[in-house]
Amino acid sequence: MLILNLEMWDKYRIIKISCSNNWESNDVSVMVDCVLNEVKQKAIEMVNLKEKCILILDCCKGKLPPIFQFTRIFSFLLNMSELISKSLNYTVLYSKSDNYKQWFDLILTMYKPIRPIHIIQSSEELKKLILNSNTNSN
Repeated sequence: MLILNLEMWDKYRIIKISCSNNWESNDVSVMVDCVLNEVKQKAIEMVNLKEKCILILDCCKGKLPPIFQFTRIFSFLLNMSELISKSLNYTVLYSKSDNYKQWFDLILTMYKPIRPIHIIQSSEELKKLILNSNTNSN
């Protein structure tokens, strides 16, 4: 299931989403909806404040969503295209494994990102990217 982490929201305007290993639970669809709706609310907040946020997709732990859930997530985000373009600075795909990168490359053959996507493999790269973007926005 999706896990939403907003610990860096107030200071850095960062939304972090990761996955658990549990995609079989009865409440997975409800939890996915809750996470996606919260992301949408944060995006609306950014538009209203005329600011932009960062989305981190942390693929270092957990399992990829099953195809049904992935399709739901992807469709939800596609329907938010205009909102994403106004509220998101960039997305970070953070994975220490090349497995996610290969899967993500496949997705990018079918989908053109609205905002930049950075694929990184270490926490040092992540820190550097965020610090550079904060420095450039000041």
